[in-house]
Amino acid sequence: MKRILLFALTAFSLQSFAQNTPCVPDVMNQDSLFGLWPDTIQNLPIAVEGVYYESYVQLKTPAVASEVPDVPIQFASLGIDSIGLVEALGMPSGIQMSCDEPNCVYPGNSIGCINIFGTTNAVGVHDLEFKVDGWVTAPIIGVVSMSVAVGDYVYLTGYKLVVNGSGSDVNLIHSNSFEVLQNIPNPFTGNTSITYNLMQQRNVSFSVYNVMGAKVMEQKYVANTGTNTIELSANELESGIYFYTLSNGEEIVTKRMIVAGK
Repeated sequence: MKRILLFALTAFSLQSFAQNTPCVPDVMNQDSLFGLWPDTIQNLPIAVEGVYYESYVQLKTPAVASEVPDVPIQFASLGIDSIGLVEALGMPSGIQMSCDEPNCVYPGNSIGCINIFGTTNAVGVHDLEFKVDGWVTAPIIGVVSMSVAVGDYVYLTGYKLVVNGSGSDVNLIHSNSFEVLQNIPNPFTGNTSITYNLMQQRNVSFSVYNVMGAKVMEQKYVANTGTNTIELSANELESGIYFYTLSNGEEIVTKRMIVAGK
């Protein structure tokens, strides 16, 4: 039987807060690699200043220590007892987290569900880092913390939480660059919106690919300087996971979206 070490993480002991929708582990992520899902390509849905926000990330824990970056070779073949989400760095004020397991500790090779929720006025782009620790049982030594073995915690980086102002999109903050925001809502069963920013009026190309890499949709637009929006209907696609790209002729941005069962 795997040994699960529980430790006090006050910042994550927020089960007394009521969220609108319970966080349920997604079994579709069971075959995924160690990390958080949605991945950094899809990233998190956009929040709006002063409006209650709720989203989820799924933590897929590793089965063996070799899946953990920079693990010493003497521990690489050992099975993971448990993984703990120690801290989330960079969260905007007013946004909190809670887990579907006490203290945010999960067995190896499992899926945890983490709720991100709250109301914030911190307009901008917030770079997030998720600090993770884990434990293995080594011969003779016994239970070993991966942070001790590696010399530091594992940091899952690349995530952003965009908070839009109530009167304008935060992507206007980046008016000197080509920005493509995550489609909202995602997953979707009806319509979804993809917002992007251009430095000047120009032609853009929008394409959608299935998970096999086959192009299933392509549209071209004459887009204006500043904020533009593409409206997409689920009726145009079968249920499943897709990747969409937007090109301004010089740069290409790719993100992932999910058409839920209809």
